[in-house]
Amino acid sequence: MNRPDNLNEREREVLAVFEEAPRPVTDRQVAQALRKSDPAYVRPSITRLLQREVLEGHGAIIDTRTNRLVRRCAIAAHLLESGQAELF
Repeated sequence: MNRPDNLNEREREVLAVFEEAPRPVTDRQVAQALRKSDPAYVRPSITRLLQREVLEGHGAIIDTRTNRLVRRCAIAAHLLESGQAELF
């Protein structure tokens, strides 16, 4: 992946989770991967990465813990080495 060079520490930490994820993930899944109990720890970083087009949205699913609709994100297709993103 062509990683942007102007990321802060938390954005790099969050992006590393996406680089390892085999499919789009939710904010809660990213937080859990970083051993944090609250998705609010990662949500601002994920939002900034979406705005900067480092990540892209991949729909939404029901969070089984809260029973609410939550976003799923993945690394933006234009940053992937292959140039192709997985379709869901």
